[in-house]
Amino acid sequence: MAKSVLGMAFGPGLIQVAEVAVDAKTVKAARAADFIFSEGDTLDKPLELGKKFSAFLKENKFSAKHVVAGLPTQWLMLKTKTVPTMTAGNLAGMLRLQAERDFSIEPNDLVIDYVFGEMDRASAAAARPLLLAAAMRTRVEQIRALLKAANLAPLALTSSALSLAVGTFAGSVISVGCFGAELILKAGGNLSVPTVLASSIATDGAWLVPSIGEARRALAMLAHDPAAPIGLWNDAGMTAAQISELQKGLDASIKPLTLVTGVDMSGVPNPLHAGCALALAHFKKSAELDTLDFFDSKLVEKTEGMFAKFKTWMALAALLAIVLVGWLAVSWYQDSSELNTLNQQSEARKAETKTAKAFVSRFASTQGWYDKRLNVLDSLNALKDVIPPDGSAWMTRLSVKEDFRCEMSAKAVNDKRYFEVLDQIEKNEAFRDVKLVYMNKQDKKNTDVSFAISFIFWKQ
Repeated sequence: MAKSVLGMAFGPGLIQVAEVAVDAKTVKAARAADFIFSEGDTLDKPLELGKKFSAFLKENKFSAKHVVAGLPTQWLMLKTKTVPTMTAGNLAGMLRLQAERDFSIEPNDLVIDYVFGEMDRASAAAARPLLLAAAMRTRVEQIRALLKAANLAPLALTSSALSLAVGTFAGSVISVGCFGAELILKAGGNLSVPTVLASSIATDGAWLVPSIGEARRALAMLAHDPAAPIGLWNDAGMTAAQISELQKGLDASIKPLTLVTGVDMSGVPNPLHAGCALALAHFKKSAELDTLDFFDSKLVEKTEGMFAKFKTWMALAALLAIVLVGWLAVSWYQDSSELNTLNQQSEARKAETKTAKAFVSRFASTQGWYDKRLNVLDSLNALKDVIPPDGSAWMTRLSVKEDFRCEMSAKAVNDKRYFEVLDQIEKNEAFRDVKLVYMNKQDKKNTDVSFAISFIFWKQ
């Protein structure tokens, strides 16, 4: 009997869905469709969205109940590391400590997992590369709640880009489609590292030039072998001229990809569009295969079974009973005159208590905002130090996205000033994970340069 699995690739404003049926001989793609959010739909309302998604599955004849979900790279925070051989417990403790330094968000607000590369057996210390990945805890729990509301059983929550790279067996892959442009680079130790090249794909092709620049930077940083071809998952319908421009800009051989290995995709009208969801549906998780799973992170300490905690529970219950009996005894024998005195004092202080409660309530309502607020004013103050005061470059917009990343749009009077501003921001310790979103020049007569840079502000 065939077993069906649902692949769900989440992205801004949509969920890419594909169903794969697996039996003893074949793995066949049964159907695929896009669940596009209506106006007002958001992951902040997972129960309502889950019910709509359940109706969508029934309408499109999806029958699978087991789900592998995937997050786009732009929703993840990533860090590559090399670690020596150690026990899983020691490694988890070390990575939890390092995550506090590597990511600018409180660790309690993140779900963090890691995936290993191959061990460097030539090294005396037997070092091993790994990719540390973090997702917002609120988003992970929203997806979990959505699946529960849709009566679906989650198998894993992983990276859509990594699943596509593994599913195509293509080494390094550039994926271009509804989730923007992503580069999944096969680095040292056979470790796949995703990078966002463009958060969205414009039909006019303006995304291509800045994406090539970002890809070249990633290739240089991870010492990519120039002789190794790069696969292209072309969901965006890139033209032959655009592919040629990409190949020339990267100085690498581009190999078009059309199949998720091992999956019969003939049952899906547009398999290129459903690539991420198909790869997720064919996702393999086992003790032998190291994978990311934000629903079952290797950094989360597993709770012990009920019987292992039985003695502790009994001790706590006994202690609670003793405290309760003691309190009742003291209350029972308390002198009535003392109670009268306390009542009189209580009446006298009612006005003071009412005033104090109003004061505490007023400031408590704003405390959460002060604790969680983004350092927007601090980031503006830091940007003031890197933007030239002579008016040769100026900021036009600063926005804060849902994943706590800031994006600055700016202009410069010429290329030189643009490069100077970008260099100053990259060197400044206050800005982490700096990425170029785009850089455009209007025409040859006008030397002005428009550009946008995204970063995570790190308050010292």
